[in-house]
Amino acid sequence: MGDERPDIGILFSAVHRAYAERLGRRIASAGLGEVRPAHLFVIRMLAQNDTTITALARRLGTSKQAAVALVDELEEAGLAVREPLATDRRVKIIALTPRARTLLSEICLAGREIEEELADRVGPSMAQSLRCALQEFIDMSGGVDHVMALRTRGCW
Repeated sequence: MGDERPDIGILFSAVHRAYAERLGRRIASAGLGEVRPAHLFVIRMLAQNDTTITALARRLGTSKQAAVALVDELEEAGLAVREPLATDRRVKIIALTPRARTLLSEICLAGREIEEELADRVGPSMAQSLRCALQEFIDMSGGVDHVMALRTRGCW
């Protein structure tokens, strides 16, 4: 009948969904509320540096209107604020709130715990091999910065 193993693309998509689900449960159990994956991506991006709506839209590969809606959601959740740029008060910078920084710390901690769970299940050597293989795949695709700047689209 042929190879019954799932295609690697299915595995990548399934791993992403499983990771997001585990992360979401950990965030909720920490009392930090319901946070959408799109919010987490933007929070991680803003942790690197504050940005404008235009730059955010470009990075997300979406319209300015969609970026505004996402920032509105972040503001309503107490995760971001719009602040005037010191050199041009007409320009608004999107910045993280202390609550978002707490959330980011919890995300990083949860990510390490999930990785430790995997290592406990498959062994440290296999977990490290997986990490190396994933990094190699990312490097083949242009590196982490390039890949993370791409617009995310479902592939399956």
